[in-house]
Amino acid sequence: MEELKSELRRLAEEEAKRIIEEADEESRRILAQAEDEAKKATERRRQETGRKLAEKERVELASARIEARRRISNVKSKYLNQVFIEAENRLKEIANKKTSTYQKAMVNYVADAVKSLEGNTFMIQIRRQDQPIADRILELAEKSLSKSGKNVTLKISPTQMNSLGGVIVHTEDMRQYYVNTFESRLAKTRSENLGKIMETLLKS
Repeated sequence: MEELKSELRRLAEEEAKRIIEEADEESRRILAQAEDEAKKATERRRQETGRKLAEKERVELASARIEARRRISNVKSKYLNQVFIEAENRLKEIANKKTSTYQKAMVNYVADAVKSLEGNTFMIQIRRQDQPIADRILELAEKSLSKSGKNVTLKISPTQMNSLGGVIVHTEDMRQYYVNTFESRLAKTRSENLGKIMETLLKS
């Protein structure tokens, strides 16, 4: 009986030791698995956070670029407007002084307009301020047109125009007309040369 008891104790101790070892091994396995899962979860969160941060950065960068383009566009428009305001002021000054340069420009404006219209008699609208030089302008314009092979009769229209300078030319029946004022020419210059003007402004 003593030997049996001793053997049973030995077997029990061995079984207990085996169970404890297996339990330790299982504990280590479970712990390692848990640590691995924790690392994977942490990495997933890190990656997700990274994606969210990257997306946020892309959105913020895109917004910043849009805002920068808007500000640049506003600056360009501001300086472009200043250029044409200055141009208008200079043209107004030239027109009001009625210099020889202005008179030559008026003659050319009349001739250019007439060449673009059909007919032989044309009415010329001018500013009230240009009345003193009107006859001389028409005389020189008729001579210029005659040299180019177009003999016409030019008359001052009773209707005066409100403009910085230049002329509006139309046929007697008003079916054809040509606006050749400072404002119309500036608008055409702005439209046709906008790119070059902006490039010049940005270089300066």
